[in-house]
Amino acid sequence: MYFTIDRANGALFALTGYSTSGTFFFEDDEVIVTYGSYWSLSYAEIGGGVSRNFSGGSSSQFTVVGPLNLLLDPTPDVREFAIVFESFPDSSDAITDGLEYYTVKNAAYVTTPVALVGEETGDHPYFNVTDLLIGGSAGDQLSGLSGNDWLDGGDGADLLDGGDHNDMLNGGAGNDTLDGGLGNDRLEGGAGADTLRGGAGDDTYILDAHDIIVELAGEGTDTVLASTNMFTLTFANVENITRVGDASFRGTGNAGANRIDGAGGTDILDGGAGNDVLNGGAGNDTLIGGTGADALNGGDGIDTASYEAATGAAAITLLTGVVSGAAAGDSFSGIEIIKGTAFNDLLRGDATANTFYGNAGNDDLRGGEGNDVLHGGDGDDRLLGEAGNDRLAGGAGDDIFYLNGGGGRDTITDFTAGAAAGDVLRIGVGLPFESFEEIMAVASQSGANTVIRFDASNSVTLLNVSLASLDTGDFLFI
Repeated sequence: MYFTIDRANGALFALTGYSTSGTFFFEDDEVIVTYGSYWSLSYAEIGGGVSRNFSGGSSSQFTVVGPLNLLLDPTPDVREFAIVFESFPDSSDAITDGLEYYTVKNAAYVTTPVALVGEETGDHPYFNVTDLLIGGSAGDQLSGLSGNDWLDGGDGADLLDGGDHNDMLNGGAGNDTLDGGLGNDRLEGGAGADTLRGGAGDDTYILDAHDIIVELAGEGTDTVLASTNMFTLTFANVENITRVGDASFRGTGNAGANRIDGAGGTDILDGGAGNDVLNGGAGNDTLIGGTGADALNGGDGIDTASYEAATGAAAITLLTGVVSGAAAGDSFSGIEIIKGTAFNDLLRGDATANTFYGNAGNDDLRGGEGNDVLHGGDGDDRLLGEAGNDRLAGGAGDDIFYLNGGGGRDTITDFTAGAAAGDVLRIGVGLPFESFEEIMAVASQSGANTVIRFDASNSVTLLNVSLASLDTGDFLFI
């Protein structure tokens, strides 16, 4: 907020559009610091409270409560000073001049002395500070200067221009136009259908459903702070989404290289086209990289990388990071579950507990060293739990379950036994069995299940399969 001091007529405080006399109130107590050379400001306690009374002549009175600096440039005949908060008051703090009501949200300050043009530092007590401009209930036009400005339009259809440096613009109510200009700006439209232009720099936007963002190519890396439960980045040349709040969230990127940050909820993050970075954060998240070389970072929780919408098969080996097909260029961190495509996928795990879904297609699923869960889905799939105590489900189709030495205690949940069935148990490397009779010698009925014990630490349990239903066609010996 700007006031002027006119030495010629003795008016100490003149607010454009209002009389020179009046009382201005600022809440939230703090020390008041004044700077000036031509003007001497004095203060006194009022009623023993925290108010300060600044007076500079018979025509004006200035009453202050709050964390303020009064900053004077003593050079021109008509002088300006800015009211600048030393701390950050909350939205309950207010400014009133008896005619208008203003809400103060945030302000920043700089206390490093700088020289005026053509003068040496220290010639005058002039400080380069943040400008605080607050509009009223009508449509205001507020323009910042070359510093870090804080502009609040209040009510009405306002036009806010931050100018240079890192500005904070809040349109308030009404259909506002905000232009950040140069610098890394923060733009919040407020209520109404607002147009937000960040300009050059890495800008941050706070939107509602009726706002639009205008960014040109090459104007920095820009971020939307999303407080709604669903947000799709439809604006060109805006790159990033950051979830605000811990509720479940669905964030969708655009064709550019996006960064989408989830929070504490069960989030679904979809990068779309482009080389994206998806950060799930806390919670059990689903990350969809889309096309491009994407970084899928699950964070805390049990997180999923999904390729269900891909138009071709994916090949992923978590242990080595080797990827191809629909996953070409992708990387994984904190991913426990992978959902494959509708095509013939190759999914291989690592030393942790992995869960793979092959979905449609003839898939090859291999768990790795952890206690893994493999779901083949539709198609004729091949499933190998490898080390660890794994749980395997072939799904529809004629599936092959690979059983090797050192495979742990595995469970197959949907094996279909009998000569007419297509599922097969492949007895392979490290198991000293070469015939159906040898397998039957180590197999037994356990309730509704059949258990085949290869040795003391390796076995397979066939859920809901009777021992008598097995025949030679259920086994393949290598």
